Amino acid sequence: MSGTEYEIRILASAKKDRDRIRENPVLKRKVDSLLSILRQNPWQNPLLMRS
Repeated sequence: MSGTEYEIRILASAKKDRDRIRENPVLKRKVDSLLSILRQNPWQNPLLMRS
């Protein structure tokens, strides 16, 4: 599925967390990484994340 990007839509109920994610740089990096995986292929298994 190379070259295809999927559109990610955020529910209104999840938008309240957006400000908290933006305030925490570590959390923002992790969320950005996961969203990048979802954009490429939402059905793939993500790599294990280190805390």
